[in-house]
Amino acid sequence: MIFPSEHTPFDQASWGVTILWDPSGYVKDADINYAELLDIMKSDTSAENEWRRQNNYPDIRLVGWAAGPYYDQAARKLHWAKEFAFAGDDVNTLNYFLRALGRRGVLELNFISGINQLDQIKAAIPEIAALISFNEGSRYRDFVPSMDTVAAIGIGGLIAGKVLAKTSFLIVALLFLKKFSFLLLLPLVWVCKISRGGEIAS
Repeated sequence: MIFPSEHTPFDQASWGVTILWDPSGYVKDADINYAELLDIMKSDTSAENEWRRQNNYPDIRLVGWAAGPYYDQAARKLHWAKEFAFAGDDVNTLNYFLRALGRRGVLELNFISGINQLDQIKAAIPEIAALISFNEGSRYRDFVPSMDTVAAIGIGGLIAGKVLAKTSFLIVALLFLKKFSFLLLLPLVWVCKISRGGEIAS
């Protein structure tokens, strides 16, 4: 995960990025009708609310695009953002998605924040996107039709996806900190012991 350095994951002003690798194969980048896709996603999100109620999750409404889909064909990177309204929340949720297409799959970056932080996310996107690249042989243009797997979905399937609930993001962040906080504290312990003339066993 990635967090802005000026905040902790628990600050109201913070936002986060989950990073996942999807090894589903080579995704064909054919054009799609984005307006029609949005209508389908709104309907699907609404239809799943009954399941959410039965499992004690809040209703979710897909408000619309927070940033319309954009495919950078030269970089093979797909961008789009959705605005969600969670029942009981005063501020809508922003999910900004960045997908980097490779020969054997897709690197998934999901930005989660409040809708009022859209400008902050947009400002951070170029720097983060520039960090993403595939090694030679794993790039999108290295695809070999006779050898490689073609993904069952195209760009439309990547965009439709499942709702990335912000509750899931908070749980992941909490588990991450509880599990690895001792690693983050190790340098501080080392500095304290050295300053007191102590030694640390290897």
